Amino acid sequence: MRGASDDPLILVVAPEPPTWLEHAVGSSTEGVRVFRLWPIARRAGTAWARGRADRRITARFAHRDLLDRLAAARLPRDVQAIYAPSMCARRVFAAAARRSPDIECHLVEDIADLRQLHADLDRAAARHPDAVFLRRHRATPQQLARQEAERVLADVIHVRSHFAQQLRVSSGYPADRIRTIDEPPSLPAQRRLIDADQPTLLLAGLATARAGTYEVLAALDALPTATLLVRAGEGLEPAELLTHPRVRIADAATERTLDGVDIVVAPTWCELHLPQLAMAATLGVPFVATERAAGIVDVASAGRLVEPGDVDGLIGAVQGILGRG
Repeated sequence: MRGASDDPLILVVAPEPPTWLEHAVGSSTEGVRVFRLWPIARRAGTAWARGRADRRITARFAHRDLLDRLAAARLPRDVQAIYAPSMCARRVFAAAARRSPDIECHLVEDIADLRQLHADLDRAAARHPDAVFLRRHRATPQQLARQEAERVLADVIHVRSHFAQQLRVSSGYPADRIRTIDEPPSLPAQRRLIDADQPTLLLAGLATARAGTYEVLAALDALPTATLLVRAGEGLEPAELLTHPRVRIADAATERTLDGVDIVVAPTWCELHLPQLAMAATLGVPFVATERAAGIVDVASAGRLVEPGDVDGLIGAVQGILGRG
C-alpha cells in the first residue's frame, strides 16, 4: 500500500495505475491517497497467465478482489470520498456505508457490463458457431452479482461510453448519478480527403470475432477495390482472414496516426474501448461503428452507426461515405 497522507480526504483504490485518476480527482493530488497492490503482485499474475486471455482475466479479477478486501479492512479514518473500479468496490463501499452515510462512493466502471457482455457474446456465437473465442470465457455468477452489487452501493457511477450510460439509465439508475469518464473529442472543421476509388479501411482493435471480423470480411466482397488493415493477436478469427488478398497487417504507426486510412470500421458485437474511433473523430477520418464501439463519440456528427451483425448495413455505410450509396 502506498499513500500521499496518513489522513486522506479522498481514497482511490487502484489495482492498476489508474488512467482515470485525473478524471476522478482533478489535476491536484493534494488530499488524495492511492491504495494499490505492490507491482510484484501484478507481475505474478502476468507470469501465471502465460499470455492467455482467459487467465489474464482471472488474475485481474483476483487482484481486484484482494485489493477490495485490503482497502475495506484499512479504510482511512478521515476519508470523505472513495473512487474504486469495477470488481474492486463492493467491500470497501460497504465498509464506508457502515462507517458513515456521508462518505461518497464513486464506482469507475472500467470493465464492460458483464451480463450484457455475455448476452452479446452469446448472440454473436449463435451467428458464428465456428468462432471458438466467442465461447471461450464467461464470468461466474458470483462475479455478475458482485458487479451489480457495486452499483447498488455507489453514489455515483462513472462509465466509458454512451452505451453503458444508457444501460444504467434503462436499469433504473438516476441519470444524474451517471457520468462519463472521458471528454468527447473535439471535431475538426472539415473531414480528411479520402481515396474513394481504392479506399483503405482499418478495423479498430484486435482482429477478433467480437470486434466484427466476420462481418467486415463479408463486406469486402461488396467492396472490391478496398483494402482492409487489421491488428492480429490472440483470438484472431476466422482463420482465413489473413489469407484474403486484400487484407493486410496494420503497423503500429498507422494505428497511432491513421495515416493512409480512409475509413475506420468498428462493427463490434459487444462493448469495447477503441481509441481509434476518438482519434478518427478528432482527425476528421470517417468511421462506421456500432453503439457498443463508439465510446463517448457523437456518431451522428462524426460517423455512421450500424447494428452488430448487420453486414448489409456495414456495406451501405461504407459505400455512403465513398459516395456510392
